[in-house]
Amino acid sequence: MIGRMEITVPSFMKLTSYGLKIKVSDVFICLSMLEVDKWNKKSVINKYQSMKAQSIKTLMANSEMMNEKN
Repeated sequence: MIGRMEITVPSFMKLTSYGLKIKVSDVFICLSMLEVDKWNKKSVINKYQSMKAQSIKTLMANSEMMNEKN
């Protein structure tokens, strides 16, 4: 979970001499051990894909909400 991400892009002319600046803050990572006999590659991939799909739905909903305010 990332609380805030900020990307600074310099003007096109300066892009050749300066790099992009990316700041990430409020990062929360939660890890847990999984017993070896419970490891299932398909299960892990399916869980990852469903979490990714949910994240995309949330981002799209937030984007639509912000567009409605403007």
